Amino acid sequence: MTPLREVKPLSRRDPFQQRRLEYKRYARQITQVLRERERECPRVVASAEAKATVSQFLIEGHQSKYGYVRAVLRPHEGRDDFLPNSLVTSPQRAEIKRRVLTALADGTRKQSMASQAFGAG
Repeated sequence: MTPLREVKPLSRRDPFQQRRLEYKRYARQITQVLRERERECPRVVASAEAKATVSQFLIEGHQSKYGYVRAVLRPHEGRDDFLPNSLVTSPQRAEIKRRVLTALADGTRKQSMASQAFGAG
Protein backbone atom coordinates (compact mmCIF):
# COMPACT_ATOMS: atom_id res chain seq x y z
CA MET A 1 0.00 0.00 0.00
CA THR A 2 1.37 3.40 -0.97
CA PRO A 3 1.06 6.10 1.69
CA LEU A 4 -0.35 9.45 0.63
CA ARG A 5 2.35 12.06 0.14
CA GLU A 6 2.24 15.59 1.38
CA VAL A 7 1.80 18.06 -1.45
CA LYS A 8 4.33 20.86 -1.38
CA PRO A 9 3.05 24.24 -2.54
CA LEU A 10 4.29 25.50 -5.86
CA SER A 11 5.70 28.98 -6.00
CA ARG A 12 3.92 31.86 -7.79
CA ARG A 13 0.61 30.05 -8.39
CA ASP A 14 -2.88 31.30 -7.92
CA PRO A 15 -4.19 29.82 -4.62
CA PHE A 16 -7.27 28.43 -6.36
CA GLN A 17 -5.17 26.81 -9.06
CA GLN A 18 -2.89 25.42 -6.36
CA ARG A 19 -5.87 23.88 -4.53
CA ARG A 20 -7.16 22.29 -7.74
CA LEU A 21 -3.75 20.77 -8.42
CA GLU A 22 -3.59 19.42 -4.87
CA TYR A 23 -7.08 17.91 -5.11
CA LYS A 24 -6.27 16.26 -8.43
CA ARG A 25 -3.07 14.83 -7.01
CA TYR A 26 -4.89 13.52 -3.93
CA ALA A 27 -7.58 11.97 -6.12
CA ARG A 28 -4.96 10.20 -8.25
CA GLN A 29 -3.16 8.92 -5.16
CA ILE A 30 -6.35 7.65 -3.55
CA THR A 31 -7.39 5.94 -6.80
CA GLN A 32 -3.98 4.27 -7.02
CA VAL A 33 -4.20 3.04 -3.41
CA LEU A 34 -7.70 1.64 -4.01
CA ARG A 35 -6.54 -0.20 -7.13
CA GLU A 36 -3.59 -1.68 -5.27
CA ARG A 37 -5.80 -2.82 -2.40
CA GLU A 38 -8.26 -4.39 -4.85
CA ARG A 39 -5.46 -6.33 -6.54
CA GLU A 40 -4.11 -7.49 -3.18
CA CYS A 41 -7.51 -8.53 -1.79
CA PRO A 42 -7.59 -12.34 -1.42
CA ARG A 43 -11.26 -12.49 -2.41
CA VAL A 44 -10.65 -10.62 -5.67
CA VAL A 45 -7.62 -12.76 -6.50
CA ALA A 46 -9.46 -16.01 -5.67
CA SER A 47 -12.49 -14.96 -7.72
CA ALA A 48 -10.35 -14.15 -10.76
CA GLU A 49 -8.46 -17.45 -10.48
CA ALA A 50 -11.68 -19.45 -10.11
CA LYS A 51 -13.24 -17.72 -13.10
CA ALA A 52 -10.17 -18.41 -15.25
CA THR A 53 -10.05 -22.08 -14.16
CA VAL A 54 -13.73 -22.70 -14.85
CA SER A 55 -13.56 -20.91 -18.19
CA GLN A 56 -10.57 -22.99 -19.24
CA PHE A 57 -12.30 -26.22 -18.15
CA LEU A 58 -15.43 -25.35 -20.13
CA ILE A 59 -13.47 -24.25 -23.19
CA GLU A 60 -11.50 -27.50 -23.23
CA GLY A 61 -14.40 -29.83 -22.53
CA HIS A 62 -17.45 -28.15 -24.01
CA GLN A 63 -16.19 -25.55 -26.45
CA SER A 64 -19.28 -25.13 -28.63
CA LYS A 65 -21.71 -25.10 -25.70
CA TYR A 66 -19.54 -22.61 -23.82
CA GLY A 67 -19.35 -20.40 -26.89
CA TYR A 68 -23.11 -20.45 -27.23
CA VAL A 69 -23.69 -19.51 -23.58
CA ARG A 70 -21.11 -16.69 -23.82
CA ALA A 71 -22.75 -15.40 -27.01
CA VAL A 72 -26.18 -15.32 -25.34
CA LEU A 73 -24.88 -13.55 -22.22
CA ARG A 74 -22.56 -11.07 -23.97
CA PRO A 75 -25.27 -8.43 -24.70
CA HIS A 76 -26.20 -8.39 -21.00
CA GLU A 77 -22.69 -8.08 -19.57
CA GLY A 78 -21.59 -4.98 -17.79
CA ARG A 79 -17.84 -4.75 -17.32
CA ASP A 80 -15.20 -7.46 -17.37
CA ASP A 81 -17.60 -10.24 -18.37
CA PHE A 82 -19.82 -9.73 -15.32
CA LEU A 83 -23.59 -9.61 -15.35
CA PRO A 84 -25.05 -6.60 -13.53
CA ASN A 85 -26.60 -7.35 -10.14
CA SER A 86 -29.96 -6.12 -11.42
CA LEU A 87 -30.00 -8.96 -13.97
CA VAL A 88 -28.78 -11.60 -11.54
CA THR A 89 -31.85 -11.17 -9.35
CA SER A 90 -34.45 -10.45 -12.03
CA PRO A 91 -37.01 -12.62 -13.82
CA GLN A 92 -35.12 -11.83 -17.04
CA ARG A 93 -32.25 -13.99 -15.75
CA ALA A 94 -34.60 -16.93 -15.30
CA GLU A 95 -35.90 -16.45 -18.85
CA ILE A 96 -32.38 -16.32 -20.31
CA LYS A 97 -31.40 -19.43 -18.36
CA ARG A 98 -34.52 -21.28 -19.52
CA ARG A 99 -33.87 -20.40 -23.18
CA VAL A 100 -30.19 -21.40 -22.98
CA LEU A 101 -30.87 -24.72 -21.25
CA THR A 102 -33.68 -25.54 -23.66
CA ALA A 103 -31.50 -24.74 -26.67
CA LEU A 104 -28.65 -26.84 -25.30
CA ALA A 105 -30.96 -29.77 -24.57
CA ASP A 106 -32.87 -29.89 -27.85
CA GLY A 107 -30.06 -28.87 -30.20
CA THR A 108 -31.62 -25.61 -31.40
CA ARG A 109 -28.48 -23.76 -30.35
CA LYS A 110 -26.74 -25.16 -33.43
CA GLN A 111 -29.43 -23.71 -35.70
CA SER A 112 -29.30 -20.40 -33.85
CA MET A 113 -25.50 -20.23 -34.11
CA ALA A 114 -25.58 -21.11 -37.82
CA SER A 115 -28.11 -18.37 -38.55
CA GLN A 116 -25.99 -15.86 -36.61
CA ALA A 117 -22.88 -16.92 -38.53
CA PHE A 118 -24.62 -16.24 -41.84
CA GLY A 119 -26.16 -12.97 -40.61
CA ALA A 120 -29.77 -14.15 -40.67
CA GLY A 121 -30.24 -14.10 -36.90
